[in-house]
Amino acid sequence: MRPTIRRLAAPGLAALLSMGAYCLALTVHGSYPFGPRSRAVNDLGNQFVPFHARLWDLLHGNTSGDLFFNWNSGYGVPFLADFLTYLMNPFSWLVGLFPRDRVDLPVFLVTLLSIGLGSALMTVFLGRLHPGSGLLRALLSVGYGLCAWVLNDGYADPMWMWGLAALPMTGIAADWCLHRRRWVAGTLLVALAWAGNFYTAAMATLAMALVLGLRLLLATGVPVRDRLRSLARALSMAAAGILLAAPALTVTFLASQASQPPLEAVYRGRPPLLYQLAQLLPGGRGGESVPHIFIGVLGLLLVAAFPFVRAVPRRARIGWYALMAGIAGSLVWEPA
Repeated sequence: MRPTIRRLAAPGLAALLSMGAYCLALTVHGSYPFGPRSRAVNDLGNQFVPFHARLWDLLHGNTSGDLFFNWNSGYGVPFLADFLTYLMNPFSWLVGLFPRDRVDLPVFLVTLLSIGLGSALMTVFLGRLHPGSGLLRALLSVGYGLCAWVLNDGYADPMWMWGLAALPMTGIAADWCLHRRRWVAGTLLVALAWAGNFYTAAMATLAMALVLGLRLLLATGVPVRDRLRSLARALSMAAAGILLAAPALTVTFLASQASQPPLEAVYRGRPPLLYQLAQLLPGGRGGESVPHIFIGVLGLLLVAAFPFVRAVPRRARIGWYALMAGIAGSLVWEPA
């Protein structure tokens, strides 16, 4: 029992710290549920809270229509695609445990619990990248759970918050591929990530594919044949996981194709470098649209010190920095 408790201590600490810090920030700003300022503005108030109220009605048999059609929106609209797109975060199902007139509270819990789960899973994933202090891994994961994307974008879209858990989940699956074990469990993690929200899962899968590719390149002591086997295992795992989630994905894609197309996106050029660097530190947004990338001072210090850590082979330092630079560039260059 004690080894199990020790393994869970760091992830549990990361979850508690990240959720506690998020609640403290809401309290300071007087935001719901710790103050009078409502969170249900824009898309959160106009789309996602009503969708969760609709889910409450379905769970309690208190609605006209069913999972396939919603008579309560407009003159009646199909609902299955909306359900699979906006309500597949597993925490959304907690709405059924609360009174309908308090539906804002379980919607808030979707965000809060996703932050906690994502931080805990990232703590586990960091331990698989390199063994080290559980406390430091937990603190780094708090920075991940409260990164700029969460605070500026994800918090208002409950379905996107599942992406916070999907990234380390796919990372753990990729690590199992690297060590050529637990193919079935890894496949289920990939399927869970994609079923929860296909958009953030696609980004998470791409990110962890890059990380796995770099780890395979840096594994100089491993024969090329074994590295190719790990890569093939990862490809088969990703394909099988996505196929398991295909029933949900197919409906969503078909509905997207049939919907009214959005306005054509116009690339206005990359934002000024000063604005990009400013987003490395928390403190709000400027007038320019820039990537939301801050993860906290601890993460910045480690990134800044990494090139000078001679205990890490030079090849690894160059590789990780090159990957980071490439991703940073892709955030501001057309067409990425």
